[in-house]
Amino acid sequence: MSDHSTARPAELPIWVNVGIYILLLIVLAVFGDLLVFILGFLAVTISFVAYFNARSNGHHDAHH
Repeated sequence: MSDHSTARPAELPIWVNVGIYILLLIVLAVFGDLLVFILGFLAVTISFVAYFNARSNGHHDAHH
């Protein structure tokens, strides 16, 4: 039997992540007012940047 506890989950392709980011911004623009859009834009952008930084740092550490 194989141990899958150390197996990493499959990561989504970059284009899917960008699509989700754009979709979230569209939803904010359509359903929110200007303040909600600005705050939501900052929150979504910061969370996606943090995700990509963690993803790239983990990918870099796996090779060294």
